[in-house]
Amino acid sequence: MVQLQTGKLLKEALIAPDGKLRAIWRAAIYYGMGTSVVFPLLDWMYTQIAEFLHLGQGLTPGNIGFGELFRNFVDALTLTGSFALYEGGRVDRYGLPVKSALDRQTFEGAAAGVIVAAAVALGMMANPTYRASGLPNAAFWGVP
Repeated sequence: MVQLQTGKLLKEALIAPDGKLRAIWRAAIYYGMGTSVVFPLLDWMYTQIAEFLHLGQGLTPGNIGFGELFRNFVDALTLTGSFALYEGGRVDRYGLPVKSALDRQTFEGAAAGVIVAAAVALGMMANPTYRASGLPNAAFWGVP
């Protein structure tokens, strides 16, 4: 009797009334798959493609841009696509509709990203105690 109630309680905790996994468990699987399966696979693929494109190992705008596009975007698109397939929907139902993917808001967001990155770079260049090529000087840490 107790075992039957425990099984029913467990099922109610895991499965929503529509017969699918509850959203919290889908989010946990999304996070787990992204960090332990998809992202490491994309990291390996990124390394192979970066070597082919001769991007090098440094912290350069090309490496960062390619890394953001390839790793983060493809990771999110892969996982979102797999969950859209599971839920019987489309990828664009989770945020930006496909019809407005290249709309004004997209370019506003891209411009805001460039402006913020430029502001950080200018701040780093304006601070004489910070070296962008390595660790900060000792003066930055308050050491004479």
